[in-house]
Amino acid sequence: VYECAEEWDAYETDPLNKQHIREMDEALCRAADVVFVPSRELLKRKSPQNPSTYLAPWGVDLELYARARDPATPIPADVRSLPRPIIGMFGMLDGRRLHTELLRHLAVQHPDWSIVLVGRCMPNLDRSSLDPLPNVRFLGMRPVEQIPAYCKAFDVCMIPYMLNEFTRSIMPLKIAEYLATGKPVVSTELPAAVEMSDVIHVARDIPEFEQHLCAALAERPELSARRVARAQDFDWDVLMRQRMAWVAPHLNGMHAAAGRPGPIQGDGCAAGG
Repeated sequence: VYECAEEWDAYETDPLNKQHIREMDEALCRAADVVFVPSRELLKRKSPQNPSTYLAPWGVDLELYARARDPATPIPADVRSLPRPIIGMFGMLDGRRLHTELLRHLAVQHPDWSIVLVGRCMPNLDRSSLDPLPNVRFLGMRPVEQIPAYCKAFDVCMIPYMLNEFTRSIMPLKIAEYLATGKPVVSTELPAAVEMSDVIHVARDIPEFEQHLCAALAERPELSARRVARAQDFDWDVLMRQRMAWVAPHLNGMHAAAGRPGPIQGDGCAAGG
C-alpha cells in the first residue's frame, strides 16, 4: 500500500530534485497493489498510474474536537482576553501555503479583529509584513490536546492558503477538524475546500474572503449542527473499514497464489486496523 499524502515534488524548487521525486513517486504508484490519496485532485493525477487508486481522506478524532463545543472546556489564558471577534487557525505555518498578504489585509482593514495563528512557524515563512501589526498573534505550537480549547475561543476558523501547485493537491486535515468543532469556516478556493462548500465558506480572492468572514460572523447558530454532522464522514472507524475493504481482495489474492486460505473477508480485519 502506498499512501500518497501530497504532491511531494511540489515541495522542491531545484529542478533535479523535483524530477527525481516525481520519478520516485510514479514508480511507487505503479509498483503498489493499492494507492491511497486524500484529495480528488490527487486521485485524478495518480489513477492513470494505478487503477487501484482510492480516495482515502484523513480521519479525525471527533471526540477530541467535540471539546470545542463543551461548555466545561476552559478557554486558554493567552486568548481569553483578546478583543473579539477572534479569527483563528491552527496548523503548520508554512511559507509555501500561508497567504500572508491576505492576513495583512484582514488585520489592517479590521483592527478590531484578533487574528490568531496557532502552530509552528516554518523557516520559510516571512512574517515581516505581519509582526508589526498589534492584532496579529503568533502563539507558537501547542499540544494537540489543547487545540479544541483554542478553537472554542475562535469566532471563525480559517484556512488562509495561497493557491499553487502544492496546495491544489492537498486535503488539509484542519477542514474536517474545524467541522467537528461546529465553528464557521472560511477557506480560500482550494479544490478540497470547494468540495465542502455546502458547509464552509469558500473565497476566490482577498475581498471575497473578507466578505465571507463577515458573513460567517453573522451566521445563525443552528448551522453549527450541519457542520458537526458532516464531520461524521471523517470518523476514523468508518474510514478504516473502507480502507481495509479495498486492501482485503489483494491480500486474499496473495494467499490464494501461495496456496493458503485467505484470512480476510470483507471488513473482517477492520478491528485490526
